[in-house]
Amino acid sequence: MFEIPYDESVILSVTAICWVTLAFIIYTFLQVYIRNSVLKRKKNVLVHPDNMLSVLLQRISSIFLFGLIPVVLIVFVFRNHPSSYGFEMKNSLITLIVVIVTSLIIVPVSWITSRSPGNLATYPQIREKEWNISLLLLSAISWIAYLFAYEFMYRGFLLFSCYHAFGAWPAIVINTSLYSLTHLVKNKREGIGAFFIGIILCILVLYIGSLWVAFYIHVIMALSNEWFSIRAHPEMHFNFKYESHR
Repeated sequence: MFEIPYDESVILSVTAICWVTLAFIIYTFLQVYIRNSVLKRKKNVLVHPDNMLSVLLQRISSIFLFGLIPVVLIVFVFRNHPSSYGFEMKNSLITLIVVIVTSLIIVPVSWITSRSPGNLATYPQIREKEWNISLLLLSAISWIAYLFAYEFMYRGFLLFSCYHAFGAWPAIVINTSLYSLTHLVKNKREGIGAFFIGIILCILVLYIGSLWVAFYIHVIMALSNEWFSIRAHPEMHFNFKYESHR
């Protein structure tokens, strides 16, 4: 006989699964809407749909969808504390060692893969030809804010709610499945890579008890790939010259 479970941990985990799915759907449609809106505003100017304004608006919207709403659900709806979902510093020394070791792998791999045509077709997300210090900082800060919200939703809200309800391995399977599917829409390489990376990040987060390790690793992956992609892109270049206006 079909019965609806009344256990709070199960209800919270189901809520997390539903919200991650819904948030990704909303975000996907918002991406299209933002791109089209930017193009309409600049219809008389030749502009790439993924220019600075478009990408920044997409990242800002994701902070609301991936970060703020899960916090509201945890704190105000279910009356829990974010620390129960990985939002606290734990085992700092282990975290530091893991981040350093993984960085020694991530950075060289990013250097090699950033030159591939498939990667350059997508990254850097901001399709500006000239990258000065201001644009680099703005992109990096928005990346970091976006990734923090992203990791809190996946490796915080979703992972820990499923872990509390079902245990470690079911939580990892659920998390990695959704995580890889959301990357698959970009390209097949990212979808496959996200599957294996997702498993590793979930194991690390549950072992350490904190989502910060996944956040640090994700930031290193994103920023190193962006900077190497700019350097490798035939139509982009860095411009660090300071121009004084007198």
